[in-house]
Amino acid sequence: MATSTLVSAQPAAKGEGALQPVHAGKPGSSAFWNSYAGRFIYPPAFEISETKGAAFYRFTVTGSDGRQHRFKEWKPWNALTPVWEAVPEGVTELEVTAMDRAGKAVAAPVKRTFYRSPAFPGVAIKPASVYFNAGRQGLEALFKTPAVQYWLQHKKPDPAYARYCFPNKVIGGLLRGMIAYVQLAATKRERTDALQMARNMGDYLLSVRQPATAHYAFIPPTYLNNVETPAGPALKRWQEGWFMVPSAIDAALGFLDLFDATGDSVYFQATQRIAQTLAATQEPDGTWPLMVKGTESRPVTPQRLIPTPVILFFDRMEQQYAIHSYRLAKERAWSWILKNPLETYQWDGQFEDVALHGAYKNLAREQACDVASLLLDQATGNPAGMAQAEELLRFAEDQFVVWAPVKDPEGWNHTIGGRKRAPETWFAPTVLEQYVCYEPVARSSAVLIHVYLKAHTVTKKQVYLEKAAALANGLLAGQSWISETYGGIAEIPTWVKKVKPSNWMNNSFYAAEAVLRLATVLNKIQERTRAGGSS
Repeated sequence: MATSTLVSAQPAAKGEGALQPVHAGKPGSSAFWNSYAGRFIYPPAFEISETKGAAFYRFTVTGSDGRQHRFKEWKPWNALTPVWEAVPEGVTELEVTAMDRAGKAVAAPVKRTFYRSPAFPGVAIKPASVYFNAGRQGLEALFKTPAVQYWLQHKKPDPAYARYCFPNKVIGGLLRGMIAYVQLAATKRERTDALQMARNMGDYLLSVRQPATAHYAFIPPTYLNNVETPAGPALKRWQEGWFMVPSAIDAALGFLDLFDATGDSVYFQATQRIAQTLAATQEPDGTWPLMVKGTESRPVTPQRLIPTPVILFFDRMEQQYAIHSYRLAKERAWSWILKNPLETYQWDGQFEDVALHGAYKNLAREQACDVASLLLDQATGNPAGMAQAEELLRFAEDQFVVWAPVKDPEGWNHTIGGRKRAPETWFAPTVLEQYVCYEPVARSSAVLIHVYLKAHTVTKKQVYLEKAAALANGLLAGQSWISETYGGIAEIPTWVKKVKPSNWMNNSFYAAEAVLRLATVLNKIQERTRAGGSS
């Protein structure tokens, strides 16, 4: 027989992170963002309407162990904070029942099922050399991949590698990976070859740019039919001329890295043309459509771009190259973010290889992390901005970080819905990508690693460094398993789980870059410690 307890609701202590809801909704004040969420680390608050005749609301939370925890609240949308600590990991049932003054139900209960996930348990940070070696080996394995070596002789994509059909995303990211490897390669020959491959990739992207007459002029396309079997929806979207605006940034950053490495102004001029096009096509609300016809301005779908990639690109142009022409466009884009997703928490996924969904149906963590990073840059003397940044990090963690192996994989699959995700194969700690691809992806971990490292630098909180290291440890576990299972050095796998590698090579670069960044930070901390300073 299930046991139960009934307590009066008490608010969590201020700053008590483990019991603090993430951007809790409130009618007329804050949006309820979690209607489609299937799991939580922090106590959720759900959008439940008030019932006529109700004097209070009885909350009944039944944990995976069968125990019932009850408490009462005056509003049905209040968070599950009062009992959250007592709820174990696993499938959890919630019932909210409207009660009259006599304690009788006045309506059928509102029900919700979700998976309760455990909080961060702490981690042992490995020596900096371990992370450095893993990151360098990841880039070396990427460099030696046949579909990458193909660039050296052929100066074009290997048609056997399906994901080259996403030229901006994959070739732009891979280009950056080769530039990074130039700094770390063991031999002069490898350094020379890596730089030449990067040049060939950059020249290929230049050769496929949209014409000057296109609305998004001088930008390489999002999709190309340049391989034997295009991946995902790429072929259909190429045939229909679709263009996803943020894909321009992958090419632009690749051109900048190539310019930095070679000094060849042709790549910088190409970057400037992309920046000019984006500034010229910015719409009155401060952002851009997410997906359009390639030579037109007509949106394919109503989704708007969450413009953090453009802001970060303009930031680099200003901070590294002292080009201030895009400051107004950047400020307008930031204003759109403040008025929209930072208020609504509608952090919809913005990926070119999945179908686009309605509001809140496919949340992701990348743009939320970008905004957190931008807020951390402005955090000095701005406690409100600091609080917003940390809440965004808690959102990303709450919905997408898996700190420990899932105890009940079957329950997870049942609760999350959709196809089975095989959580028993995941290398935790790890980060899931988006609701419709609720699986561990290396670049998703990389995004969190970078922003956790920045949060550690700005806030001086050790826990952020520990979280960054924990996610890196998950990446290293996946890399080690690939190496042991298939032999030789290995890329950090795109899918951070026990599965035959099927890598997005841009993803391999971003994962290695994040692990190398962690190594750099740990080295600096060690140097300060030796000098008698603090971290």
